Amino acid sequence: MGALTAMLFTRVAAAGFYATLLRDALDLLPDGQGRTLIDIGCGPGALTRLAAARGYHATGLDSDPAMVTQAARLARRRGSTAGFTVASLDHAASSAGQADVVTAASLLAVVPDPVLALHQLWSCVAPLGTLLVIETSQQMTPANARRLLATGLDGPGRPFLTLWAHARNGRAMPRSRFDALSPATPRHHPLLAGLVVATTIEKPRVTAGRGLVHGC
Repeated sequence: MGALTAMLFTRVAAAGFYATLLRDALDLLPDGQGRTLIDIGCGPGALTRLAAARGYHATGLDSDPAMVTQAARLARRRGSTAGFTVASLDHAASSAGQADVVTAASLLAVVPDPVLALHQLWSCVAPLGTLLVIETSQQMTPANARRLLATGLDGPGRPFLTLWAHARNGRAMPRSRFDALSPATPRHHPLLAGLVVATTIEKPRVTAGRGLVHGC
């Protein structure tokens, strides 16, 4: 993707509205308390750093070396404990390790097969763990973005919302795709006036000889 693109993504991630929605999404998770969290497709690492600040042992993965370099540079500059590694979703899904929390923000919209990617993300979640997926909704259109900006959306980087809306233009992962992952019911949480949705799913516990059951 290259260093220039990494710098652009860094500016988008630093936009006030984007930082706010990431914080709101992380509020949906359990307290960090040393739990492991992997942020897949971490980009410049904004979500990973926020998770580390909340007590998670947080690692960001991205297949683009330029993104990982930028994320690691920002983490050092801001004194974050977050770590970053060059790794693809395929690699993460095929590795033996699983995390207490797996996050992915703005990933499914840019991968060739979002349904496969969703199942790969789910495979990275440990039993009793949580998957957090943050994606735009069907409401993310240029017209709706303009309406939100007209209400006086605060913070720097406001023009990036319009760019994001043009890039997505109402494309969204159908909610039914999440239903197929688990017996647990996905929870869909509207963010940014409904232009973005954070979906959380808790993975049931595995018990010997009984398969998956819900945790207490």
